[in-house]
Amino acid sequence: MNFKKLLTGLTLSVLSTAAFAAATRTLDGQQITNGAATLTIPTSTDTLVGRATTDTLTNKSISGATNTLSNIPTSAISSGQLGVANGGTGASTLTANGVLQGNGTSAVSAVTGSQYQTLQYGSGGVPTAGAVNLNQSAAVSGQLPVANGGTGLGTLTSGSVIVGNGTGTPAFIAPGTNGNVLTSVAGVWTSTAPASVAPALNGGSASPQSVTAAGGISLSGLTYLNQVWVAGSAGAVTVTKTPSITACTADGQQLKVIGTSATNTVTLQDQANLASSGLSLNGNWVGGKDSTLILHCDITQGLWVEDSRR
Repeated sequence: MNFKKLLTGLTLSVLSTAAFAAATRTLDGQQITNGAATLTIPTSTDTLVGRATTDTLTNKSISGATNTLSNIPTSAISSGQLGVANGGTGASTLTANGVLQGNGTSAVSAVTGSQYQTLQYGSGGVPTAGAVNLNQSAAVSGQLPVANGGTGLGTLTSGSVIVGNGTGTPAFIAPGTNGNVLTSVAGVWTSTAPASVAPALNGGSASPQSVTAAGGISLSGLTYLNQVWVAGSAGAVTVTKTPSITACTADGQQLKVIGTSATNTVTLQDQANLASSGLSLNGNWVGGKDSTLILHCDITQGLWVEDSRR
């Protein structure tokens, strides 16, 4: 077998097959130098890479600085996981729906939870899934506004009643004086003293009404309980006015007429004795010192009707 010009610039003499074989054994692992050109002959145990796609590299190092690997299919990566130190996860499987968390140089781990839970950091900064603990002030911040069902306030006035204020933050009503009650005044809630349990009376005894025959007994601002103190204007007086007492305005109104003088008496006449007197009495009544006449209103008949007298 003859070989010519193995390399440019290096010329070898034509050798016989036997002679060439003997030369390769002699030159095993050596360099043949011809001026600036150098040919290094690999050792007899090395495996050279040819053009066939089935060539296999064994125990070889490929420098990334001078070589490029491309079009490597995932099927060619048959085992192992890319470690964290090399930018991988270090894990061969990832928990379904889990949130990945770093674990130093070890493989990543996953945090899982159930519906409506959130990711929280507990003691030591370790994240877990769970419900938000509203009893922990550090778990929440800010105030829930009125539009979202809150008060919009960070503090509530101690002891006060909370009152709605539309879309604004609630108002507060202080308790006020001991015994006060919450009272609506013109559509606004206020703290006020309770109303008296006794019904209000219309009329007073400080100055008895001076009654004349033509004037009769005058009442104003009738309520359901009314009373009037009377005395004749000049001696004894028999009322002739009709109606003799200002007419009642509602069924059930009550009127108590009280005489204050033994001499200046006031006589009221029943309708049978004075037409249109407006009084349904058990006979005429003479109001002297400490005399009383109790009447109630019959609005259908338009009469003051006697209940009792003394």
